[in-house]
Amino acid sequence: MSDPSADAAPTAGDAPESGGGPPAWRRISGWIDRTERFLGATFLALVLLLVLVQVLQRITVGSGWAWTGEIAKYGMVWSTFILAGHLLRRGLHLRLEVIDRWLGPRAERLVTRLTDALVALICIGLTWAGYGLVTAPFVGAAPASGLSLRIVYLISVVGLGLTALAATGQALFGRPVDDRRAKSGPAVEGAI
Repeated sequence: MSDPSADAAPTAGDAPESGGGPPAWRRISGWIDRTERFLGATFLALVLLLVLVQVLQRITVGSGWAWTGEIAKYGMVWSTFILAGHLLRRGLHLRLEVIDRWLGPRAERLVTRLTDALVALICIGLTWAGYGLVTAPFVGAAPASGLSLRIVYLISVVGLGLTALAATGQALFGRPVDDRRAKSGPAVEGAI
Protein backbone atom coordinates (compact mmCIF):
# COMPACT_ATOMS: atom_id res chain seq x y z
CA MET A 1 0.00 0.00 0.00
CA SER A 2 1.16 3.50 -0.69
CA ASP A 3 1.42 6.21 1.90
CA PRO A 4 -1.49 8.70 1.44
CA SER A 5 0.61 11.55 2.85
CA ALA A 6 3.10 11.10 -0.02
CA ASP A 7 0.44 12.22 -2.50
CA ALA A 8 -0.71 15.18 -0.41
CA ALA A 9 -0.31 18.62 -1.91
CA PRO A 10 2.78 20.40 -0.59
CA THR A 11 2.47 23.59 1.39
CA ALA A 12 4.87 26.47 1.91
CA GLY A 13 5.85 24.97 5.26
CA ASP A 14 7.03 21.79 3.51
CA ALA A 15 9.98 23.55 1.94
CA PRO A 16 13.37 22.39 3.18
CA GLU A 17 14.72 24.21 6.23
CA SER A 18 18.16 24.70 4.76
CA GLY A 19 19.89 24.78 1.43
CA GLY A 20 22.28 22.34 -0.11
CA GLY A 21 25.93 22.14 0.75
CA PRO A 22 27.99 20.58 3.51
CA PRO A 23 26.25 19.36 6.68
CA ALA A 24 27.76 22.18 8.77
CA TRP A 25 26.32 24.77 6.36
CA ARG A 26 22.91 23.08 6.45
CA ARG A 27 22.92 23.11 10.27
CA ILE A 28 23.92 26.78 10.44
CA SER A 29 21.41 27.71 7.74
CA GLY A 30 18.65 25.81 9.56
CA TRP A 31 19.47 27.53 12.85
CA ILE A 32 19.47 30.96 11.18
CA ASP A 33 16.16 30.12 9.49
CA ARG A 34 14.51 29.19 12.79
CA THR A 35 15.89 32.34 14.45
CA GLU A 36 14.55 34.50 11.60
CA ARG A 37 11.11 32.90 11.89
CA PHE A 38 11.08 33.50 15.65
CA LEU A 39 12.15 37.15 15.33
CA GLY A 40 9.77 37.77 12.43
CA ALA A 41 6.86 36.30 14.38
CA THR A 42 7.86 38.33 17.43
CA PHE A 43 7.89 41.58 15.44
CA LEU A 44 4.54 40.76 13.84
CA ALA A 45 3.06 39.98 17.27
CA LEU A 46 4.42 43.33 18.50
CA VAL A 47 2.71 45.08 15.57
CA LEU A 48 -0.58 43.32 16.33
CA LEU A 49 -0.41 44.16 20.02
CA LEU A 50 0.47 47.82 19.47
CA VAL A 51 -2.22 48.35 16.82
CA LEU A 52 -4.75 46.68 19.13
CA VAL A 53 -3.72 49.05 21.94
CA GLN A 54 -4.13 52.00 19.57
CA VAL A 55 -7.60 50.91 18.50
CA LEU A 56 -8.75 50.31 22.07
CA GLN A 57 -7.44 53.71 23.16
CA ARG A 58 -9.20 55.50 20.33
CA ILE A 59 -12.46 53.71 21.08
CA THR A 60 -12.35 54.29 24.84
CA VAL A 61 -10.61 57.62 25.43
CA GLY A 62 -10.61 59.12 21.94
CA SER A 63 -6.85 59.45 21.60
CA GLY A 64 -3.84 57.22 21.89
CA TRP A 65 -0.16 57.20 22.53
CA ALA A 66 1.73 58.39 19.46
CA TRP A 67 4.62 56.04 20.10
CA THR A 68 2.50 52.91 19.61
CA GLY A 69 1.90 53.67 15.94
CA GLU A 70 5.53 54.58 15.41
CA ILE A 71 6.87 51.36 16.96
CA ALA A 72 4.23 49.33 15.07
CA LYS A 73 5.51 50.80 11.78
CA TYR A 74 9.09 49.97 12.72
CA GLY A 75 8.01 46.45 13.72
CA MET A 76 6.50 45.90 10.29
CA VAL A 77 9.69 47.09 8.59
CA TRP A 78 11.81 44.92 10.91
CA SER A 79 9.75 41.80 10.22
CA THR A 80 10.10 42.46 6.47
CA PHE A 81 13.89 42.66 6.62
CA ILE A 82 14.36 39.83 9.11
CA LEU A 83 12.10 37.44 7.17
CA ALA A 84 13.64 38.21 3.75
CA GLY A 85 16.38 35.58 4.17
CA HIS A 86 13.86 33.01 5.42
CA LEU A 87 11.67 33.62 2.36
CA LEU A 88 14.67 33.38 0.04
CA ARG A 89 15.73 30.06 1.58
CA ARG A 90 12.20 28.69 1.17
CA GLY A 91 11.79 29.95 -2.39
CA LEU A 92 8.79 32.08 -1.38
CA HIS A 93 9.88 35.43 -2.82
CA LEU A 94 8.01 36.72 -5.84
CA ARG A 95 9.66 35.30 -8.89
CA LEU A 96 9.21 35.77 -12.62
CA GLU A 97 9.49 32.47 -14.41
CA VAL A 98 9.50 33.84 -17.94
CA ILE A 99 12.93 32.50 -18.92
CA ASP A 100 12.59 29.27 -16.91
CA ARG A 101 9.95 27.94 -19.31
CA TRP A 102 12.43 27.72 -22.17
CA LEU A 103 15.43 26.46 -20.23
CA GLY A 104 16.45 22.92 -19.52
CA PRO A 105 17.14 21.82 -15.92
CA ARG A 106 20.89 22.55 -16.07
CA ALA A 107 20.43 26.00 -17.58
CA GLU A 108 17.68 26.78 -15.07
CA ARG A 109 20.00 25.85 -12.17
CA LEU A 110 22.72 28.07 -13.66
CA VAL A 111 20.35 31.04 -14.03
CA THR A 112 19.10 30.48 -10.48
CA ARG A 113 22.65 30.44 -9.10
CA LEU A 114 23.55 33.60 -11.04
CA THR A 115 20.42 35.27 -9.72
CA ASP A 116 21.28 34.24 -6.17
CA ALA A 117 24.80 35.63 -6.63
CA LEU A 118 23.36 38.93 -7.87
CA VAL A 119 20.95 39.08 -4.91
CA ALA A 120 23.89 38.40 -2.57
CA LEU A 121 25.94 41.23 -4.09
CA ILE A 122 23.05 43.69 -3.86
CA CYS A 123 22.34 42.73 -0.24
CA ILE A 124 26.04 43.03 0.65
CA GLY A 125 26.06 46.54 -0.86
CA LEU A 126 22.89 47.50 1.02
CA THR A 127 24.31 46.05 4.24
CA TRP A 128 27.46 48.11 3.80
CA ALA A 129 25.43 51.29 3.15
CA GLY A 130 23.17 50.53 6.12
CA TYR A 131 26.19 50.00 8.34
CA GLY A 132 27.20 53.54 7.40
CA LEU A 133 23.84 54.78 8.73
CA VAL A 134 24.19 52.78 11.96
CA THR A 135 27.67 54.17 12.66
CA ALA A 136 26.96 57.75 11.50
CA PRO A 137 27.63 60.36 14.18
CA PHE A 138 24.45 62.36 13.48
CA VAL A 139 21.85 59.64 14.07
CA GLY A 140 19.01 60.91 16.23
CA ALA A 141 15.95 59.41 17.83
CA ALA A 142 12.43 58.63 16.65
CA PRO A 143 10.17 61.63 17.36
CA ALA A 144 7.33 59.99 19.29
CA SER A 145 9.02 57.06 21.05
CA GLY A 146 12.51 58.44 21.51
CA LEU A 147 13.89 55.13 20.20
CA SER A 148 17.41 55.54 18.85
CA LEU A 149 17.43 55.37 15.07
CA ARG A 150 20.57 53.26 15.36
CA ILE A 151 18.35 50.41 16.59
CA VAL A 152 15.86 51.00 13.78
CA TYR A 153 18.63 50.87 11.17
CA LEU A 154 20.56 48.05 12.86
CA ILE A 155 17.72 45.54 12.65
CA SER A 156 17.31 46.27 8.93
CA VAL A 157 21.06 45.88 8.38
CA VAL A 158 21.05 42.54 10.22
CA GLY A 159 18.15 41.35 8.05
CA LEU A 160 19.97 42.37 4.86
CA GLY A 161 23.13 40.65 6.10
CA LEU A 162 21.21 37.43 6.77
CA THR A 163 19.61 37.63 3.32
CA ALA A 164 23.08 38.13 1.78
CA LEU A 165 24.27 35.05 3.69
CA ALA A 166 21.32 32.98 2.46
CA ALA A 167 21.80 34.12 -1.15
CA THR A 168 25.55 33.46 -0.98
CA GLY A 169 24.95 29.94 0.32
CA GLN A 170 22.46 29.24 -2.43
CA ALA A 171 24.79 30.67 -5.08
CA LEU A 172 27.67 28.49 -3.85
CA PHE A 173 25.86 25.28 -2.93
CA GLY A 174 22.64 25.52 -4.91
CA ARG A 175 19.12 25.36 -3.65
CA PRO A 176 17.82 22.30 -1.86
CA VAL A 177 16.30 19.58 -4.00
CA ASP A 178 12.62 20.33 -4.13
CA ASP A 179 10.58 18.63 -6.83
CA ARG A 180 7.29 20.30 -5.88
CA ARG A 181 7.40 22.56 -8.96
CA ALA A 182 7.79 19.55 -11.22
CA LYS A 183 4.78 17.85 -9.60
CA SER A 184 2.48 20.84 -9.25
CA GLY A 185 3.54 22.97 -12.24
CA PRO A 186 3.61 26.76 -12.15
CA ALA A 187 1.79 28.56 -9.37
CA VAL A 188 -0.63 30.17 -11.85
CA GLU A 189 -1.31 28.33 -15.08
CA GLY A 190 -0.76 30.54 -18.09
CA ALA A 191 1.08 33.18 -16.07
CA ILE A 192 3.90 35.01 -17.78
